[in-house]
Amino acid sequence: MVKRTIKVTVYLTLQLYDKQSRALLKETYTECSFPVTMEHVNADDEAKDIVPDRLIHHELDQMLTKQVMLPELKKQYPDLPDFYIGGATLFTQQAFFENITDNK
Repeated sequence: MVKRTIKVTVYLTLQLYDKQSRALLKETYTECSFPVTMEHVNADDEAKDIVPDRLIHHELDQMLTKQVMLPELKKQYPDLPDFYIGGATLFTQQAFFENITDNK
C-alpha cells in the first residue's frame, strides 16, 4: 500500500452571470485541474480506479462556491460586465487522471 497524488482534470461548461442583474451573460467551456492525495492504496491500481466520483464532485463544489476560477475567467472575458460563476455542468462524464507521485 502506498500514498499517491493524482492530478484530476475535468472539462466543464460554466454559466457566467451578471452581478447586478443576475442575467446569464455567457456559457463557456473550461478545464479545471486539482491534485488529490490518496493514502493506503494499491500501487498497481489505475489512477481512475482510486479517486471516487464523490471526491471529484466535492472538489468541484468547493471551487465553484469559492469562485476559484473567477480571476482567470475575468482575464479571458474582459469585455463582459462584472460577473460571477453561477453554475457548472460536466462537459464530459469522464475525468482525466495523471499520476503526480507514488510514495512507498
